[in-house]
Amino acid sequence: MRAYGIFQGGGAKGYAHVGALKAAEALDIEFVRYAGTSAGALIAALAAAGYAADEMLDPDAAPGTRGVLDIDIAELLDRREYERVQRLQERWRLFDKQEERGGGLGKWWRRVKRKNRFLVFLRGAKLALGHVGPALRLYRHFGMTGTDGVVQWLDGLLRDKVPGPGPVTFGQLGMRLRVVAANLRTGEIHVFGGEGDEDAPVAPAVMASACFPLFFRPFRDGDDMFVDGGLVSNLPAWLFDEEREADPSFLPTFGFRLTNDLLVAKDTVTPASFLAFIKRMGQTLQSGARNLEVRRIEDFHGINLRARVGTLSFATVRAKAPELVREGRRSVERYFEEEIGPRDPDFMGRVLRIIVDELVRHYDWAGDRVRASVLLKARDGRHATTVYSAYMDSDPDDRLRVRTSGLGAGAVFRLREPIVIDRDRMPPDAPEVSKYEMKGRPADIRHLYVVPIFENPGDWDEPDALLRGEPFAALVVDRGSEFGSLLLSPDEQDSLAGIGAIVGEEMRGRHMVPGPGGAEEEPSAEARQLSRERLRERTQATGYRDVDSAGALRVSNRKRRTIGASELEQRMATIVLRAGAERQKSPPEPNGSTVPGQATAAAPPGDEPPANEHIRIR
Repeated sequence: MRAYGIFQGGGAKGYAHVGALKAAEALDIEFVRYAGTSAGALIAALAAAGYAADEMLDPDAAPGTRGVLDIDIAELLDRREYERVQRLQERWRLFDKQEERGGGLGKWWRRVKRKNRFLVFLRGAKLALGHVGPALRLYRHFGMTGTDGVVQWLDGLLRDKVPGPGPVTFGQLGMRLRVVAANLRTGEIHVFGGEGDEDAPVAPAVMASACFPLFFRPFRDGDDMFVDGGLVSNLPAWLFDEEREADPSFLPTFGFRLTNDLLVAKDTVTPASFLAFIKRMGQTLQSGARNLEVRRIEDFHGINLRARVGTLSFATVRAKAPELVREGRRSVERYFEEEIGPRDPDFMGRVLRIIVDELVRHYDWAGDRVRASVLLKARDGRHATTVYSAYMDSDPDDRLRVRTSGLGAGAVFRLREPIVIDRDRMPPDAPEVSKYEMKGRPADIRHLYVVPIFENPGDWDEPDALLRGEPFAALVVDRGSEFGSLLLSPDEQDSLAGIGAIVGEEMRGRHMVPGPGGAEEEPSAEARQLSRERLRERTQATGYRDVDSAGALRVSNRKRRTIGASELEQRMATIVLRAGAERQKSPPEPNGSTVPGQATAAAPPGDEPPANEHIRIR
């Protein structure tokens, strides 16, 4: 699966990103572009240059041979300057602990015995004088240590993967990398790696993004002065908005966030002291804009990487790096096991083509235009967007965004039942449906059948729709002609609900597998015709009720469904399962636009699923 990779800044926590890359390699995720801030920019640059996760740091290797990131940060900095920084950090931690105990410096001073106060004062004065030099350097240079050694080290690593003279440039990385820094001269965000930066060197740009204020001296380029990009955008997922818009594949975006579970409870309380106030203000500057950074990015997947180390704990992080890498990998693996992870758009397009082709054949829809798509509910819950589609490549609605509160396809998320939409009955100026949904669909597509997809397919057993879980997605099958007899048969409703469950399990990275036993031969044309005739002979009520007065939107009245038992579901599950197995052996096929019903999904004799057995999840 191809995707965009975004790596958050976080100083020493950045080792967790290596574990995330290791998990992505195991999941066969190929990042087409990388972006990052601060430590995330460093990892993104190495990955864009071609470093594998184990080349960066292999946690199972012997110390000293673990990879290019198995280093002591002090080796890259001026040792005397760094030692002064460490001493200052130690004093800060002492004061911080005193503040956390609730005493404060004033109360601590009052507890010192009066006869000892003069000695304590002299000791404090000596400590203060010892920091006069660092304070003067901080005042003059706006930072306590330089970064030249880091830039030279990083450029050497990049040059090992990208041979050639001079510093490695963004152009030599194929313009696949972008990093963010804060420009203090302009007071604005600065993006390195965009148009016009083909000849710009990568290592200085990464260092500009990683210049943690006051710790590192600002990175200067002429009159420009750059500091840590985390001040303006610590998870810059928005950097590839234009690429996402232009790419017809609708690739997912992974945003890897760095968190420290040990600090969560403590850091969600109101600061009670001055030092806690300063610390919390810095944290807020780095992460406060998180929701804005990913707003309106469809198919965005934010993955929290556990990193139990301080942002500036460079002196001790080398020993903790292997465990940070392991935790980063486990965090990504947990996400894909527990959440609705993204799937390869090419493969999901193939799954939907299988569904269309089988529906056309099963219901004898040959000659009619039939399409299929998947709506994914947005994080705000108010919208859903088309993320996967089949036979829609030339249509303007292949990325349609709909409201969940109106009478359009998005209503399925609210009603939690299959719905049928008749566009001929929909008033042209209906306020409940956005103009984009009304005008975006092709004129020859008049009828929609929309099925909710639940995280747990067992939710279909619940007769009260409002007691089911909220659908996370929906399967949309639309065509020019009415669905007709599908509205009459509870069995057919069950089959389409089961097909939606097949799609949902594929989106979760699981599979619906036919049960053992049953006939393996494909039903004959006579048997399918008899099935259609029996369907038309049913005299039951429609099983649908009108949601609006015009009858444009109808919702199913069927209370409980049995999914996975029909021949149609069994057949589709088998073909999709085989397609997944073939995908592991060969590159995914493009999401083409061949005519529905042709041989793109037909199974050869002997591969048909057994009938009358429930499908199970694997």
